[in-house]
Amino acid sequence: MLAVQYGPKAPPAVRTVVRDFVQKEETITHLDLGVTDEPYALFLNEIRKIAKDFDFVCVAHDDVVLESTDTIHRVSEVVGKSAVPIGWVGLTDTDYLNSKPIISVRPGFHEDYVAGVQPGRLFQFHQLDEDWWLLPRMRFLGTGLTERRKFEGLNSLLPKPITRKLISRLPLDFPSEPVIVHGHYHHLVIIKGETLARLPESPDWGTRSALLLDEDWSLESARLGYANVWIPSLKYLHIRPRGSTRSLNELSRMQDTVGAKFVQKWGFTSGAKEKKELSFIEREYGYSKMIFSLHRRSFDYVPIPSLNSNQTLSQ
Repeated sequence: MLAVQYGPKAPPAVRTVVRDFVQKEETITHLDLGVTDEPYALFLNEIRKIAKDFDFVCVAHDDVVLESTDTIHRVSEVVGKSAVPIGWVGLTDTDYLNSKPIISVRPGFHEDYVAGVQPGRLFQFHQLDEDWWLLPRMRFLGTGLTERRKFEGLNSLLPKPITRKLISRLPLDFPSEPVIVHGHYHHLVIIKGETLARLPESPDWGTRSALLLDEDWSLESARLGYANVWIPSLKYLHIRPRGSTRSLNELSRMQDTVGAKFVQKWGFTSGAKEKKELSFIEREYGYSKMIFSLHRRSFDYVPIPSLNSNQTLSQ
């Protein structure tokens, strides 16, 4: 297995992840690309060139902590028993337990997302109250995304009535088994080396960050017939400084430019919600797994069919 991480803290973080992934029966190769100062697209393409030499490739940020054990063995088991070809495999980000509305997979074109439901009410959170993660005293600010972002940092500094223990008792609706999803963020993802080698090169949109590159490769995987998968029982923690991303300045500066290049390639905007765009996606890409999330709510979970056609893959 090849384990790589990207970011200025990569050397010690890579050692930690590699140590966590080590199994007695497998050899781990550490490729320390994360210390380079190259754009993320070039980083991904360097990995892609050598991916076929490895059973699995794990790509992760340098600020994640793997919480599950036996991860690669479990991923290998799910991929090996699946009746459909598997693309990107994602885990559950447990940062939601820190009073953050964090989803673990990309929302795609799910009906509830298209209808305007905020991420903190998608997937496992769909049964929860509006702004469930905020202190009651902060909820008077309303539900606007900009307002929430302003105060989430303050929320983490004040005494929390919403503790990890209380959040774990909320009516969270996680899938009970591995499920097919639209795609993933690249906080921590795993893919078979031979599958990664078949994907086209990651486009260079002129940024150093991963802005829409994870969405692009999720779509490419689905376009080629692979099912992107979420294994909810496997977990990691993405440590977000001040509740946000270190690339926020570049993301804000480049989102319009990158968004336009994304449209130029795919013919629709990332996070498309307009009926005209959704119709275009269904018409142009209906032959592929790219339309998986169309006409489904985020919590209409679809288990992975197993090689035994009468069963799905259990946790």
